[in-house]
Amino acid sequence: MYRPHSGSVRQVGPYSVITRLDTTGPGTMPVPERRSIARTADGERTVLLSMPLDGTDPERFLVEARAAQNPLGPWAVTVTD
Repeated sequence: MYRPHSGSVRQVGPYSVITRLDTTGPGTMPVPERRSIARTADGERTVLLSMPLDGTDPERFLVEARAAQNPLGPWAVTVTD
């Protein structure tokens, strides 16, 4: 089971962030969210966290998150939390 170094752990709800997925800087496409890979405390589930950036419309983000709970095809994963 993966256990990140205690000094580098960032908690988001019940999840410990392992790494960020999006890079920033010149030449990168900005996205309206921070995406990270995280794991539950017991290590049982690894998840993709998607959190809105400051200044992003929180209502739109919520609408999109709710829409993701009903994927449109067999290749998409359902949002659970």
